[in-house]
Amino acid sequence: MSDDDPGKGNDCNKRYLHADSKTRWSGEYGTHGPDQLRTIFQVLAEKRRRHMLYELRQNDVTYLDSLVDTIATERAIPGEERDEKIDRLKVRMIHSDIPLLVDSGLVEYDSRSGAIRYSGAERSVERILDICADVDRQSREL
Repeated sequence: MSDDDPGKGNDCNKRYLHADSKTRWSGEYGTHGPDQLRTIFQVLAEKRRRHMLYELRQNDVTYLDSLVDTIATERAIPGEERDEKIDRLKVRMIHSDIPLLVDSGLVEYDSRSGAIRYSGAERSVERILDICADVDRQSREL
């Protein structure tokens, strides 16, 4: 076995990550089960949801209409189609994106006022979101 072989005592990941009997991974960056990870990656897989989270992380609380306008502006929706596309975007956010973000524990949503609050995330999720933001920023610069 080489010194890098995990079977040997040189496994540096042991100090960061270990599994318990329920297949939950815990370590320096938080504790996650397979369902949690699946949900987090499902949230982050869609660019629109990532941009919603970027906006919410900066402002802590925002309102649905404001968030819809921000996302629509980022997508540069043209003028004559804008109202119809914004309506569809808002419906998609209300019925798909926001419930998934709420289920993931990343946001709280008050449907009466339209307030959306960033709940924060474990350190590991924050790091993944930071990486996503870097990649999204670089792709816009290309």
